[in-house]
Amino acid sequence: MSEKTPTVSVIIPTYNRAHLVGRAIRSVLNQTFQDFEIIVVDDGSTDNTEEVVKGFNDPRIRYIRHEYNRGGSAARNTGIRAARGEYIAFLDSDDEWLPQKLERQVKAFKDLDETTALVYTGLRFVDRKGALIREQQPRLKGYVFRELLRRNAIGTASSVLLRRESLLSVGLFNEALPSRQDLDLWVRIARRFKVFPIPEILTIHYVHEQRITANLEAKIMGHKLFMVKFDKELRSQPRALAWQLYGLGMLYLQKGELALARRILWKSLNKWPYPKVVLTWLILLTGSRAYVFAKQIKSFL
Repeated sequence: MSEKTPTVSVIIPTYNRAHLVGRAIRSVLNQTFQDFEIIVVDDGSTDNTEEVVKGFNDPRIRYIRHEYNRGGSAARNTGIRAARGEYIAFLDSDDEWLPQKLERQVKAFKDLDETTALVYTGLRFVDRKGALIREQQPRLKGYVFRELLRRNAIGTASSVLLRRESLLSVGLFNEALPSRQDLDLWVRIARRFKVFPIPEILTIHYVHEQRITANLEAKIMGHKLFMVKFDKELRSQPRALAWQLYGLGMLYLQKGELALARRILWKSLNKWPYPKVVLTWLILLTGSRAYVFAKQIKSFL
């Protein structure tokens, strides 16, 4: 007899997180919906990740290893190519799910037609110790291409369940992007398909402080490449372009490049005068404590 194909393929990319990946795996094993396979893609770890994963001794868990570190998008794509499920879920190895996450999403898909490709949940953002930072309720529904061009209102990949055929039809994660890979994929999906929200907090996302400038550089480069890729669409939608310029300006502000941040924010104002952009610009006119302001202001980044 042939092995039964699972309904959901859960892809967990990981790199040197042996101390965390077990928590992520357990949150999948504790789901109320149990018809899944777990594909852990070890992106060239040098710690005991393999030992931790194989220690679960569950036949539904498959371990795939990259010989060297290729990045999160490449690891996710390796998992997608190996996946057998009708639906595909992603779980970052430092995140976790609440028990009813998959059950709620699979049930939603069963009630929706094939014009819907993505179902996502609410998010709880916590710090390393598990203390609540904020919660994000899902709001976008239907054809939301224009809204996603403005900002990533879906959030982290850990909250998403995708119809596998729809994902393959738009292409996998863009491995050339140093950041914004999630948003790039959501926009490509939203160009052709609907999205559907589950109005519950079912995904826990752990927020880690930025530790090195290179991470900020990657965010800036990914942001700029995203804007270049969707240049035509953004230029036809001034509100979306203004918000993307605002985000880029705020990144340069965090980097401490005040003059460049001002120029970009001025461009944003000229496209669409969002109140937040106006306030930011007025504060920056003084030039005082710009970096502190950039760290404190609440934005979508």
